[in-house]
Amino acid sequence: ALTFAALHPELVDGVVSMNGTANLVEYDKFQDAIAASYGGSKTDRPDEYRRRSAEFHADRLDMPIAVTRGGRDSVVPAASVLRLIESLKKQNRPVNSIHRPEGGHDTNLADATTAFDYVLERVIPAELGNQQGGWRRVGPSISGRRWDIPFAAVGDQLQQFVDRAQLDDGLGVGLVAEQLRDRRAHDAVGVGLE
Repeated sequence: ALTFAALHPELVDGVVSMNGTANLVEYDKFQDAIAASYGGSKTDRPDEYRRRSAEFHADRLDMPIAVTRGGRDSVVPAASVLRLIESLKKQNRPVNSIHRPEGGHDTNLADATTAFDYVLERVIPAELGNQQGGWRRVGPSISGRRWDIPFAAVGDQLQQFVDRAQLDDGLGVGLVAEQLRDRRAHDAVGVGLE
């Protein structure tokens, strides 16, 4: 989500990043898969890895952003996202960071709900001013809010959030998996909370 937002800020109204990275130059896991997606290794294409690292493009990120991080995450270490958040805070950008120092590579439902609510509460009023009809709140959920809107996020953590939300809250959630090939975004998941 952070990579896509840094590459295409004009297409993004808000970002929720759960256990993500903001620096692909220093990230050292899953390098074969990343190299296949990016057209080469960090050594072969260093500019491409830097271009896709949100930490180096904080100036482009003026939309509301919420992140969840675990301090003991060994799959995707928290450091780069925490640095990005500090940079955004210095620029007075709308950010919400939920960092669990003892947490790993997971986000609980309460933190996920808080992160999504933070972004949606800032995006929806802005969108309502720009659209006829607009989006609307349709009733309570576990957080006391329910949204009748489409939005997009990236990664398997969103799928896990949606699965838990369906089990715990009975939310009507429609999933559409779509690979955005023209923008090289992978694992894009569109979600409509009804």
